[in-house]
Amino acid sequence: MAGEVDAALLVEAALFAAGRPMSVEEISEATGLEVEEVESVIPRISESLKGRPYFLQERPDGLFMTLRPEYREVAERVSARPELSRAELRTLAVISALGPLSLSRLAELRGSSAYAHVKKLRKKGLIYVKRAGRGRVVGVTRDFRRFFEPPGPELIKGAGGE
Repeated sequence: MAGEVDAALLVEAALFAAGRPMSVEEISEATGLEVEEVESVIPRISESLKGRPYFLQERPDGLFMTLRPEYREVAERVSARPELSRAELRTLAVISALGPLSLSRLAELRGSSAYAHVKKLRKKGLIYVKRAGRGRVVGVTRDFRRFFEPPGPELIKGAGGE
């Protein structure tokens, strides 16, 4: 019984953490359980979730742990939304890859929405804007580098001389 309970908890944890549908084979690979063992604990997991705000949904693309409809509204109010849109992230990527570069060149590459992106990215401390002659230049800040650039080999444990 203890082995079955542990298997059910492993499967439940995998499904919860995935945040997407998973096939029985994927769950098996992720948990190290046999496919048959994963299949055998699914009814038990479904039963244990009765009365909870979430449930195990069987879909054509796999099993999915999701909220019951009556709880979705409150979840949407409190769930984290991305701080940056895809377009803003792409603008940031261009600045990181090509910067420092002129604001006008950035607008040529990313379109006129780049000006609004720059305003938001600057406010978040990810880029700087400075005057250069009659124009402005944008580049990434130290904070951006600290958060997004990988450390050098000297900072990676086991690399180099350690």
